Amino acid sequence: MAVEPLRIAVVGQISAGKSSVVNGLLGEMSAEISALPSTDKATTYKCEVEGTDVINLIDLPGIDGSESVNKMLLKQITQSDVVLWVLKANQSSRQADITFKQMVDDFYAQAKHQNRKAPKIIMLVNQVDKLKPVEEWLPPYDLSDIQTAKGKIILDAVEYNKSLMKTERVIPLSVSQDRLNYNLDVLQENIQEMYQDGINTQLNRRRVEGDSIDYGEQAKRLYRLGKLVFDAAVS
Repeated sequence: MAVEPLRIAVVGQISAGKSSVVNGLLGEMSAEISALPSTDKATTYKCEVEGTDVINLIDLPGIDGSESVNKMLLKQITQSDVVLWVLKANQSSRQADITFKQMVDDFYAQAKHQNRKAPKIIMLVNQVDKLKPVEEWLPPYDLSDIQTAKGKIILDAVEYNKSLMKTERVIPLSVSQDRLNYNLDVLQENIQEMYQDGINTQLNRRRVEGDSIDYGEQAKRLYRLGKLVFDAAVS
C-alpha cells in the first residue's frame, strides 16, 4: 500500500474560529484545492501539488462537551497525522477542551496503544486581536520583547493555555478578513517542519493496524512536495 497524504485535523470548540484558520491556510497554499464530500459532518480539503495529493486538511465539528461528539472526534484525531487545536483567546470556559484533551491523552496512555505514535498537536490561541485593549491591533507582536499592553495580554493568554492544556507548542493567532493577520506565517512554518514527522506518524499507525506500506520513493516525493505547499507564502 502507498503512503497517503498528510492528514491534518482541525479541532476546537464552536466559535473558536476553526473555519477562519482553515480558510486562511487554504488561501496561502501553493496548491490546487478541492473539497471532498463530507463525512461525520467533517469537511475535507484535498490539497494537490504537481498532481499529487499532498495534504488533506479536515475541518472537524466543534467540541461541544457531549460524549457522542467527543467519541467521534477522538476517532478522527487518532487517524490523523497532525492536529491543529484552535482555542478562542477570550473563551469564557475551557472545560470542554480540557475534557477532550484528557480523552486523547488517555487513549495513547493505554497499554494496548503503547506502540502507537500520537500525532503532534499545535495549539492555536486564536482571535487574540479581540483581547483587551481591543482598540490596539498593531501586529506583529514580539512576545520575547513586549512593548505594549496588548503584547503582555497575548503572552499571558499563551502561558495560561500552555498550563491549562498541558502542552508546550502554543501559537497566538489572528486570521481575519478586515484586520491584519498575525502569525499565519508562523503556523505555516510549523506545518512544514512537522510534515516529515506527520508522515512517520501515519506510517507507524498503519503498521500497527497491519498495513504493508510501500515507503521508498513515494514518501520522499511527498516530503519534497509538502515543503512546496507554503514555500511561496513564507519565503
